[in-house]
Amino acid sequence: MILKKKAEPAEPVTQKSPETEPDKANTVLAEGVLFQGDFQSNEPMLIHGSIQGNIKSTSNVTFTEKAQYTGDITTENLIVAGVAQGSIRCKSTVEIAGEGKVEGELQAARLIMSDDAVFEGNLKIKKPAKPKPAAEPTAPANKETKKL
Repeated sequence: MILKKKAEPAEPVTQKSPETEPDKANTVLAEGVLFQGDFQSNEPMLIHGSIQGNIKSTSNVTFTEKAQYTGDITTENLIVAGVAQGSIRCKSTVEIAGEGKVEGELQAARLIMSDDAVFEGNLKIKKPAKPKPAAEPTAPANKETKKL
């Protein structure tokens, strides 16, 4: 007689939602990977590898110590601990961390550099644009008012 083992119920598998915290990267390029082309993202990016191309991001971009980058970057905030070459435009802050190196054109509202960091190129510190206040509603012109 063969006895069959009773199957145990499987636990449900839940799919984790992507990290939505601003300091967490939703896009990661691993060390040893070379990407050639253009990136466009609205999510934080963490780069350990190499990129040759342009990046347009409405969020934060971080290059770690081993990262190599050549191209143009337009982003909200940028941290460079590796090497970045090209034209960089940040709406807010650029941080050159550790022994990071940036070569080229740099435009940001704020620049932070560690003691061991290197910057070679042209720098333009530009205040971020202030949002325009919403227009106040105006009273309709030539409207008669009745008095009782």
